[in-house]
Amino acid sequence: MKKSFILSLICFTLVGCYQTGSGGGLSIGVTGTRFSLHELKGNERGNIFLLPTRKQYQEDLIYKNYEKLISEALQRNGLRVTQDEKTANYVGLINYGFVTQQSSVSTTNYKINNKTVIFGSENYPINATRGKIEYDIFGKPLIGERFDRVLEFYLYDISIEKPKQVFYSKLSSTGSCNNINSVAEDLTTMLFLNYPPKNNETEKLTDFGLKIGKC
Repeated sequence: MKKSFILSLICFTLVGCYQTGSGGGLSIGVTGTRFSLHELKGNERGNIFLLPTRKQYQEDLIYKNYEKLISEALQRNGLRVTQDEKTANYVGLINYGFVTQQSSVSTTNYKINNKTVIFGSENYPINATRGKIEYDIFGKPLIGERFDRVLEFYLYDISIEKPKQVFYSKLSSTGSCNNINSVAEDLTTMLFLNYPPKNNETEKLTDFGLKIGKC
């Protein structure tokens, strides 16, 4: 009885120990919703060249962290990340940020290995100063603000004459952290869980484990 009480107390402490906006809280898991559209079979191989959906982030340190994590995920699934665009069979585009009223959509194009890739994507802010208030089943506001975080990945096949989009996946997660970099590993883990994901389906996912600074 005493052990059960102590265990319950620990779990309650972990769940309730978020620190809004600081990225320094504790949680026992990060949840997300993934939606994907693709033509992949899971046996795709070749070189992939990675880029941000917004050109100005190409040298940004946050982008570099997402690029590293996604590179590792792709390599575990048979694609080799290359720094030489001339050897690329695929182009992967990375997008991330917060869903806010300031979000907008823009069209961008890249020329990779003499192939032009044109795509439209959401310009999510990478900083969010204000979140939303959520309520419990009794109508009482939960402690702290909540922030909607997003990670998207686009894949284009450029080995053919006209580049073709063959994959799109979006991972949405709501939590108390407004530091998009602190949740990079968790968002990436869920985005590439059971890759390739189910096609044209919405999946609810959880990255379980004790999370420190990743709420």
